Amino acid sequence: MKTKAESIIIVGGFSEVIELAVECGKRIVGLVDPNLKGEHFGYRVLGDDSAAVSIRDRHPGARAIVAVDEPGHRARLVALYERAGFEFTSLIHPQAKVSPTAAYGVGVVVQYGAHVSANVRLGDHVRVNVYANVMHDVSVGRCTTIGPNAVVLGRVGIGEQCYIGAHSTILPEIEIGKRSIIGAQANVTKRVAAGSVMTGNPARARRR
Repeated sequence: MKTKAESIIIVGGFSEVIELAVECGKRIVGLVDPNLKGEHFGYRVLGDDSAAVSIRDRHPGARAIVAVDEPGHRARLVALYERAGFEFTSLIHPQAKVSPTAAYGVGVVVQYGAHVSANVRLGDHVRVNVYANVMHDVSVGRCTTIGPNAVVLGRVGIGEQCYIGAHSTILPEIEIGKRSIIGAQANVTKRVAAGSVMTGNPARARRR
């Protein structure tokens, strides 16, 4: 018997997440985005974030996925939709490689070609972008984004609401403090204090 597709509401009209939801076999009820009206990508715009409670009431069976890329903004929207009574779903692309010993929370997005290795732990609402490589025994905190082609080597610990830039590399056994930003192509060779911005090769702290 064919399983009924899960109904979801996408918060943020991000085209790549819309396409990912389709590839994951989800039924998209609509989008929530303050910058859109009418239809977007063929899906109805249900309103903006101020209407979260009424949207939940109109679609009580639908789960939410917060598609916003920036970690702090994503965390704020997650809190708003939690208060509105939403439950969350995750989107794992069928052509991502996720180890059977890896674990992930709710609201997680893992995109095409990403590799999530053995004993990795992804917190709630983490986003792993295309072709990112998260190696063994890595832990990633809630609402962190890992950019395209980033490489996170073994036993790294990444705090919540971090942004790991495209093509960056984090060497093994390094701790990345919460709300840090690792710039594109940065090569992180030592511990990163919370709230840091790291750029370059080797990566050095820059002012926010």
